[in-house]
Amino acid sequence: MSTKMDAASPKTTSEIFCSPDVDMVFLSSDHVTFRLRTIHIISNSSILNDVAVRSSEVIHLPEAADVLEVLFQFIEPPNATRRNRQPSVLNMEINLFFGVAEAAGEYSVYAAMNTCLTHMAMPIVSAYPFQVLNHCAKYGYVDLADEAAEKNLSHSFETAVQKLTASNVLQKWMIYYGKWRKAARESAAIFEETHSLKSPTASDYNRHGSLLVRLYSTVFHIDMLQQQM
Repeated sequence: MSTKMDAASPKTTSEIFCSPDVDMVFLSSDHVTFRLRTIHIISNSSILNDVAVRSSEVIHLPEAADVLEVLFQFIEPPNATRRNRQPSVLNMEINLFFGVAEAAGEYSVYAAMNTCLTHMAMPIVSAYPFQVLNHCAKYGYVDLADEAAEKNLSHSFETAVQKLTASNVLQKWMIYYGKWRKAARESAAIFEETHSLKSPTASDYNRHGSLLVRLYSTVFHIDMLQQQM
């Protein structure tokens, strides 16, 4: 985040955040200005609040205008122009969605963080498990990270190497993957042992079922991703 101005670059103003009666001005990476009130920044973003206290200049942010225009709608109260609603992420283009989710986590915009997390936990985690795992590992969403990590197991190892880009995630997912393969081998052995019995009883199935439950409950967790991050 920077407070330096680039006088040579052409600038436009957001059609939504364009009121002259403001005391905070942000500039996107593609040179669009956003005019907001400090009181709303203070109330809705602990990180941007620190910037507001320290700076009296136009503030450069690394995000593009399309991301900031969505993010800032979670900060400024909705008005009649926006039908008094915060933006919906349900049908948002996927790269824009993850851009908004990343910016929300970076600046602690809690309303946007919760909205994006809820959407990830529904259809997004199945379609984009690597992106969800990257995001959850970075911001500490352990339960959803567990779900995304398990869904990633259906993809090739080469795909995981390419797409798990968050810090330390690939290394720790490889450990998780190794434990999962070991669990799969052991569960297959238990299954084979049960069905090799001449006359397996209900207690045999129950005993081996209990072993499987304990085996899987100790393996299918990726909360180790939170260590050393």
